[in-house]
Amino acid sequence: MKFTVVAIIKTDPSLLSKIKKLSKKEGLAKDNLMYLMSKKLEKPFSKYDISIDEKNENGKFDAWEAFDMMTTKELLNNLDSLDRFPYYVFTPERKWIEPNQAFMFVSPSNEKKYRKWTNTAKETLEKYIDNSIPLLIGCHS
Repeated sequence: MKFTVVAIIKTDPSLLSKIKKLSKKEGLAKDNLMYLMSKKLEKPFSKYDISIDEKNENGKFDAWEAFDMMTTKELLNNLDSLDRFPYYVFTPERKWIEPNQAFMFVSPSNEKKYRKWTNTAKETLEKYIDNSIPLLIGCHS
């Protein structure tokens, strides 16, 4: 199963404007920045990586890769148009925020719960709008 995680990375306020400028560019500069930002996730993500230990009760995925980054404001403005709405939000405090159920598709029977999840994800992102950069992570389990 493939899913998307939004990993919110707090950054030094003095660097934030430079990171925001680079995140808007396409090409090598943005790719290098995503790589550097994703390196910050290796240690906290290892706790949730099921490939490390099959008995890991915290396991959520077996492979991951950053595929995009943008400012939090841009992400909030474009969140509903993503190919896949994020399944998890990973906060700077290393907390996984997730829906109460899996949403393989949205139907009349689960639409209310799905809307509740999208609102929770958006509210979480809004808490970090001034001091962070979200990375979009593609995960596989």
